[in-house]
Amino acid sequence: MELETPTPYFLELTAHTLYSPVHRLIDQLHPNWPLEERESYVCNGAFQLSKNNRNAGYELIKNSLYWDINNIKLDQAVFVKANRYQCYEMFQNNHNHWIGDPLGTWDPSFIPHENDETVDFTHSVVYWYVFNTQIFPFDNKKIRQAMAIAIDRKRLETVLHLALAVSPLPIEHRQIQHSTLSFFNPKKAQALFEEGLKEIGISLKAFPIIPLIHLLGPVRNRAAEFVKEQWESVLGIKCQVEPMEWKTLFSKMTEGDFQLGLMGWQSWINDPMYTLHAFKNSKEPINFSKWKDKNYQQILDLAERETNTKLRAGHYLQAEKLLLEEMPVIPLYNFIPNALKKKNLSVSHTKFLMNFKWAHFLPL
Repeated sequence: MELETPTPYFLELTAHTLYSPVHRLIDQLHPNWPLEERESYVCNGAFQLSKNNRNAGYELIKNSLYWDINNIKLDQAVFVKANRYQCYEMFQNNHNHWIGDPLGTWDPSFIPHENDETVDFTHSVVYWYVFNTQIFPFDNKKIRQAMAIAIDRKRLETVLHLALAVSPLPIEHRQIQHSTLSFFNPKKAQALFEEGLKEIGISLKAFPIIPLIHLLGPVRNRAAEFVKEQWESVLGIKCQVEPMEWKTLFSKMTEGDFQLGLMGWQSWINDPMYTLHAFKNSKEPINFSKWKDKNYQQILDLAERETNTKLRAGHYLQAEKLLLEEMPVIPLYNFIPNALKKKNLSVSHTKFLMNFKWAHFLPL
């Protein structure tokens, strides 16, 4: 494979499940194979997909044709689809062995007991309030900056019990540890907001009511209500909280059919470029903010061609600073995934992927 530019994370990228090989002719002759089961489901892994029901769950069985079958310890793995409270009840009754990320939603009420243990992850999810920078009034940078620093983050931390984000990048990739977002500054926020209003030619009374859209969930609901109260008290604007289902939220934010939305972001590879590149092209669906900047594009072009690690990191830092200056998104808080498992279950996991090939149960 020939690369156009140096790519330090290339091997990690090819190891991701998104790049698992599928024979071209099979894909052409049987385009619906992802919906099939057993021999009809294209697979070269340690397990076959014996039951494929996205509404109920999945079942894996040992792949008898796998090259290293002698090292596969499990005969079967079952994934049940249920709400988080049903999952926890099953877990307490020893009817399942893993709850939480990456297989399901975590809840703070999940408490380990004597035969349970928590799972440590090495990655984080950063939550942004995303501006649609292509529409009024968030096409104005000062309006965006004012709203970003009008949030009392120390109070928010006590409300959410989560680490606050001061950079658009996940914790493991950011170089900036403190920014203007680290300090609550209502006077500066008000001054910036007044300047922004003059630039867009409207009064505070004419400022539109802003719908705040986000995915349904207790933590996100609390975050939205807190931010709404902050913006209304500090800046005098009106907001309307609108929780919604994932399918609706994602559709609105990729299509640009929103004004301000809360979105969680995680990097699929261990390199800052994955997150930074999401802001490079305004026409990319995952550039939810629809923001673009020529200087930013040039910085990333330099980073992509740079082979020197320190110089490359310098370009990354420039890009990170520019995102904080332009504020297409407000970094709000960081979430580190959580999970519980039974102590006798041994299964390898890296970031948010799990490998069941060597999974096995230890003697009690």
